[in-house]
Amino acid sequence: AMINEKQQIALKRRLLGLSPIEVTAERRRFQVDCPEKQRRIEAIGSYFLKGYHAALECSYSDQLFDTLSTEPPDYQGFAYEGAAMGAALLDRLLPWRTGQYAEFLGSTRNAFPYLTHVGLGWALARIPGGMQRYCKTLTTPGSITTKAASGHSLLACLALDGYGFHQSFFAWEKYVKAKVEPRFLPSEALPVFRQGVGRSLSFVLGMNSDRIALAITRFPSSQQADVWSGVGLALAYAGGLSGQEVGQLLNHAAVNAAALAQGVAFAAKARHRGGYVPEHTRLVCELVWRQPVERVAEITDETLNEVPLATMLSAYANWRERIRQRFDDSRGYTLDNNPSRVNIA
Repeated sequence: AMINEKQQIALKRRLLGLSPIEVTAERRRFQVDCPEKQRRIEAIGSYFLKGYHAALECSYSDQLFDTLSTEPPDYQGFAYEGAAMGAALLDRLLPWRTGQYAEFLGSTRNAFPYLTHVGLGWALARIPGGMQRYCKTLTTPGSITTKAASGHSLLACLALDGYGFHQSFFAWEKYVKAKVEPRFLPSEALPVFRQGVGRSLSFVLGMNSDRIALAITRFPSSQQADVWSGVGLALAYAGGLSGQEVGQLLNHAAVNAAALAQGVAFAAKARHRGGYVPEHTRLVCELVWRQPVERVAEITDETLNEVPLATMLSAYANWRERIRQRFDDSRGYTLDNNPSRVNIA
């Protein structure tokens, strides 16, 4: 007998529901000592879960978008990330519901394609062998597009960032302290995985600039740039750090300042695309790039236009490299013309 809609929702909640306790700093044993930062970290987690549960409970996509549109603008992207995880899990677990994720990603109502790709990584982390299979599409030459809202976009690599974040968020002692890396990931996927681990540092280390910088020094030097790139993304997207702390991180980044700046640029673009740019994103762009957020977002578009599309992962790596190069070029210029600039040598 077919189960009715109410029963379906109850079943999905029972099978897939996540308790709000799972995203609290205490439950995750995060190193947080500032109540305000703890509130920010937990608010982001709770909006993520709201989006996730909305995807489980809404019967059709317009209903889901209506629900997500009621979340506060600063946190809406996180709700979209959670909804993407929910849609992707339903696709794989309820065979009569395939195509939810693709429809959600491709909808003209979705202003957060970047975070949608990231949310897919959360789902793949919870599906046995999910990320392993997904990586095949990222390393295989095929039709690749620069359009963000497509499963064939090179931005599909961001699922690896979401995967790295998920692993680190739920088991940071293993991925941050012990620096475990998944053996099954192809070597060219690891930089994006590390970017996700780097993005999680803001959360697991309580948005504390000294702790974040110290944790990165314990990674092998060949991996530090990728981790810094994730830190830049979190700084500019999730926020929570003061201008002074951002300056300290830029100093700590030293030779990896361009990697940090590349992460900031991605966040600037994602915020800009989402239609709401919070004050902290503007501040980080000014401090790191010495440019307004609109210009930093533009740089990601200009560099993307020049990227050769061989495989998704090679194109994504090339794109990140081009953004870092842009930063280095602009910094040479500002250093000569602005003696008061933060010394990052």
